[in-house]
Amino acid sequence: MDRICLQGVPLRARLGELPEERAFPQKLLLDLTIELELEAAANTDSLDLTVDYKKLVDRLQDTAQKTSCNLLETLTLRLCNVALDDPKVSAVQIKVRKFPAELTGQVESVAVEMTRKK
Repeated sequence: MDRICLQGVPLRARLGELPEERAFPQKLLLDLTIELELEAAANTDSLDLTVDYKKLVDRLQDTAQKTSCNLLETLTLRLCNVALDDPKVSAVQIKVRKFPAELTGQVESVAVEMTRKK
């Protein structure tokens, strides 16, 4: 299976168990790998036979921006589902990192990774 990888996609979402944590969108970073068949696209040089990753990034960023949830895990699963909504995508691996202020000086970031298949 072939893959398209996107690294360091900036996201903003309202996350946290406490209401004050969700008061303002937090900066997040997304790494994404989607699995799909790319031979037809490569042989024909046709965007219609692959995933338009600009549109995918727009959908992922829009989903994150509209999200308000307690857990990074919840957002990560929602983002997996966005990627899998494309019929060409057979599997997705996503890593979402956040940079919690309450852990400044203790950790650089906290991440959740998920892999989902159709």
